[in-house]
Parts: sequence; structure tokens; C-alpha cells
Amino acid sequence: MKVNGIKFITPEEIAAMSPVDLEVTKTSFGGKTGDVKREMYNIEVKFDRLTSRKLPISNDDFALLHFYSERKYLADQFTVQAKARIVETQWPEKDGRPAHSSYLLQVYATDELKWEEDITNKQFVNVYLKGIKNGDLKDYPPVVRIPGSQEKEVIQEEPKEDNPSENQD
Repeated sequence: MKVNGIKFITPEEIAAMSPVDLEVTKTSFGGKTGDVKREMYNIEVKFDRLTSRKLPISNDDFALLHFYSERKYLADQFTVQAKARIVETQWPEKDGRPAHSSYLLQVYATDELKWEEDITNKQFVNVYLKGIKNGDLKDYPPVVRIPGSQEKEVIQEEPKEDNPSENQD
């Protein structure tokens, strides 16, 4: 099955995505005594009450989401509807490595507002798969994708843990 990246998503693929709530937040830091004021913008993709993923966004994305929500006043936190899916790429056994999967979160709010994040090594995948297994996320099954023969697998090595006993003098 061919699954497009979020930049090249088709209307049929959008229609097949399940609705999610995007909780949009703006957080301000500093600025009380004339110091530099910093602002962070995030969206939290809420699949259900237990399963959600927070993504950083730009201030422009925040502004567009605010206009999309059709709010008359500026709010630091609000919720809008969007569509989301998890794409599971199933890699076959190769060169002694066992078969495994990689995961991609795709979120679509409007033509201008769409995000994609590789969530393969994130704890969110365990929560998501547990929700699927328990039947809590039956509206959000992963889109299973088999990679093409020309596709190169990106292998992420696990970081090696330093042994503190080796670093002592």
C-alpha cells in the first residue's frame, strides 16, 4: 500500500483519517522585570483521554490555528478539530536484523497546517499499541505500509550507556 507523506496527502487519505482534538497552547516565560520574554507554542494531539502526543509548533502555526478556530478573542489555550493517523512501516528481516516496524504520526488540520513526526523510539508508541490492543483506540488503527525495494531503512542505534565505574580515577 502506498501512503503519501503529509506534504503530498490526497483528499481520499484525509477522508480516511479519524478526527482528533488539537489542544493548542501558548506558554510565556520571563519578561516580568524587563528581561527577555520567550513564548512556546504546542499542540497536543488527543486521541482519547489517555493517549496524546505533544508537538512544538511555530508562532505562525499558532496564529493560523487561532484563525481556523474562528475565535473572536485571543486565547492562550483552545481546542480545534483535526485529523490524524499513525503510519506503521513494516520492515522485513534483513542482514540478521529481525523484522520490525517504524511509526510516523501525521496530523492534518488544513492545507496550510499539517505536521509529521517520527515516533518510532518514543514512549507514545507503547501507549498507542496498548490502547489498540485493549480496544480503546479502535477508531485509530495504524495504516500499515510495506516499504518499496528501493527504500533505504534508517537504522537508529541505541545510545550506549556510560559505565560510571569505568570513568573513576
